[in-house]
Amino acid sequence: MKVFIQWANDPKSRPEEIDSTDWGTLPKKRDPTSTTPTIDSSKGWIQSMSIMGITFKADHYSISENPSGYPVGSIKVTFWNDSGTDEDKKHAAIWYMQSLTLRDGKWHPRLWEERFYSPRLRTKLLADGTLPIFCGTREVSISNYADFVPPVEADTKHGVQLRDALNAEYESEKNHSYREWI
Repeated sequence: MKVFIQWANDPKSRPEEIDSTDWGTLPKKRDPTSTTPTIDSSKGWIQSMSIMGITFKADHYSISENPSGYPVGSIKVTFWNDSGTDEDKKHAAIWYMQSLTLRDGKWHPRLWEERFYSPRLRTKLLADGTLPIFCGTREVSISNYADFVPPVEADTKHGVQLRDALNAEYESEKNHSYREWI
């Protein structure tokens, strides 16, 4: 499946288009959460990723092909945030994605989603009315962050949290619409 990656090496660069089957061959840098990263011109840290028009921003990312129990051709996208010392801000999500399908004359993604939150964050999101129990027509499974099992390090690429000014430069770059997957 087509994936666009915005590397955290140059805000003026365009997102790079890859095929999800190439995930394991992409450049990778060490986990920057323990130190302040120095952004240089080499690829390896991810600023954001776009699949079927959905943008992902996180501390860590993983993509795997043909996850068990899902249609052939599906991918499993795992992303999570665990930087900082506040346990209640840690969260993760796993999206199972299948190519766009045409229904009723409109293109729709096939998505299944699992989310993991700390009990306090889940309570806060529920009180705020922002806990994603349903997204469109799909149900979202909600679990405790303590139950989240991240992918092995070999399958994980790391993201970086950028200063506000630099982040704004990246945000001004082109976002990819779902139409690019049709």
